[in-house]
Amino acid sequence: IQHCFTEGVGARTVSDFDLAGLNQEGLQALCSRFAIDSRNLESAYPMSPLQEGMLFESLRHEERGVYITQLLLTLPADVDRKCLQGAWEDVIAAFPILRTGFSLGEGAEALQTVMKCVSFALENVDWQDANTEEKAKRLESLIETRKKLGFDFTDAPLMSAVHVLWSEDESKLLWTHHHALIDGWSLPQVFDALTNAYRARLNGHSTSLPYSAPYEHYIRWLVTVPYTQLTLPTNYPVETTEGAVTA
Repeated sequence: IQHCFTEGVGARTVSDFDLAGLNQEGLQALCSRFAIDSRNLESAYPMSPLQEGMLFESLRHEERGVYITQLLLTLPADVDRKCLQGAWEDVIAAFPILRTGFSLGEGAEALQTVMKCVSFALENVDWQDANTEEKAKRLESLIETRKKLGFDFTDAPLMSAVHVLWSEDESKLLWTHHHALIDGWSLPQVFDALTNAYRARLNGHSTSLPYSAPYEHYIRWLVTVPYTQLTLPTNYPVETTEGAVTA
């Protein structure tokens, strides 16, 4: 028993990832190909059809930053960067989808892989000395560069954040992430959690963000519900056998 609790001992098996459809050899190959430590692998499961479509288009048009989503926030200048860094780490720990990457191996089903721990670094720049015109050019360049840079889909987190000290009174936060992870309905939850974690750290309190239900729950439901039970709304346009579209 003592041996089992020794740090570094043990490994994950296929029974831990029943949705992935892997045998032990396949799991080992997955970890080897994408340099994944199986002990840091929290979960592995299929993508949704929507995610697959987004990633396909992103890979097809890498130079255009397809499905790369960006938000630019204006903040006070006196933001505590250390607390902001810690708050992002708290949010990533609370939301499994933010610790998710995608394995896109040839000849194998594409999977999303959730890591227990990932590295994230808030980038900080100071543009206070630049004039207004120069700052505007730099910001436009930063936004465009980050969008075209994209992400290595196998390396979570598929997001970056840059804090720009803009003036004595103002700063900017540019958050870039892939749309396959988060939709617009989820953004308020992420920013509420970020705000709560930042305030807690700023006041010297421990953060205790509620753990977000993993996206895996939806995928598990999706793969277990028979297709015949997935019904459309009654007013949804449906193509008939004759090719006409009715509502």
